[in-house]
Amino acid sequence: NGMAAYQRAEQERVTRADEDTKNVLQTVKKVKPHLNKQSDKNSTYNRHKGNLNHVAYQWGRVYHSR
Repeated sequence: NGMAAYQRAEQERVTRADEDTKNVLQTVKKVKPHLNKQSDKNSTYNRHKGNLNHVAYQWGRVYHSR
């Protein structure tokens, strides 16, 4: 039955997306404390902070557009 198959596929997609969200958030959590400890704030911290925010932002767009 096509509808059931569709719903199952949709459910898997949502579950996978939620897993991806958890992974991204955990990565951000893991990386952030290290970045905050940078004594030379300007170089490494700011470069990576930009990357993290960009990843989070891009992920938010992907996540909310489904």
